[in-house]
Amino acid sequence: MRLRVFIFANLVIFFVFTSYSLFSNQVLRNTKATTISKHRALKGHTNSILVVAFTLDGKSIVSGSLDGTIYIWDIKSGKTKRILSGKNQINSLAISGDGKKIVAVFQNNSIHVWDLRTGKLIKTFTAGTSVHKVSISNNDKVAMYYGSANDIHILNINSGKTKILLGHKASINTILITNDGKRLFSSALEEPIRVWDTRTAKTIKVFDEIILKSEYSKFNSKETASRLTFSSDGKILASAGSFANLIRLWNVESGKLIKTLKGNSRNIKSLKFSADGKLLASGSDVGSIRIWNLKTGKTSIILSGHEDMVFAVAFSPDGKYLVSGGIDKVIRIWKLN
Repeated sequence: MRLRVFIFANLVIFFVFTSYSLFSNQVLRNTKATTISKHRALKGHTNSILVVAFTLDGKSIVSGSLDGTIYIWDIKSGKTKRILSGKNQINSLAISGDGKKIVAVFQNNSIHVWDLRTGKLIKTFTAGTSVHKVSISNNDKVAMYYGSANDIHILNINSGKTKILLGHKASINTILITNDGKRLFSSALEEPIRVWDTRTAKTIKVFDEIILKSEYSKFNSKETASRLTFSSDGKILASAGSFANLIRLWNVESGKLIKTLKGNSRNIKSLKFSADGKLLASGSDVGSIRIWNLKTGKTSIILSGHEDMVFAVAFSPDGKYLVSGGIDKVIRIWKLN
């Protein structure tokens, strides 16, 4: 009898151990993300970093900060090649898709446009009030909106003329102009993404509305996009909501939802496609960065090193590196496997 009990007990232990091992292996197989913490750090900014980008040749990094400075870094040596300054705190920054120009809006309501290749200040404008966010096209159109306003202004750098886009009912949350300057994408509080023709100042398309079901209330809400970015071919738009922790991939032409990326446990503060359109990087409000494989819709790499919110991410042209910046004032360069 004792022998039978002993054999039975050992069989149970074996079964439990085997089941646990199989379950553990299954989790490991499903969790394919590789965590990378090793990186290079570039220090110089004294306030939060709002924007980062590689130059088209991949040899330099551009970074802009709330401290009022724009740094051009040599990626090989890690030293600064040039520093641009408006001698005032920066509210918003944007780099054109071709990497030739950068626009900065300062706290004193001045708007500066620089040639990134030469460091020359091209134009200076004065806004009527504080600009909340800017976006710049390759053909010298600057889109912007003011604080809690529901209208969008399109400034032509060359002529100095401005068009106003009217149509949003609530305060605008984010904007993004296409590289050719012909269309602008915008999102307002609890409104779907809207597409504008910048030449006529008219709405040409409204994306599908996303309803978020609340777990704690009988009242549902409409998703508000707080981050927008285009794929390099301009065919896909990625959006991230303010509170849903989800990334949506949209067909730019149809306005239809293609795919939803799930897995973020925190709010998303930055988004950027790789040049080949196969990867998407997302920065969080706790310092982590996820690299998404867009074919599988899964996270392939997690980058760990920032101490706080990551406001900016960008891939190198060859896709081998990622640069990031945020509240901790440090630019981090990651080599991707």
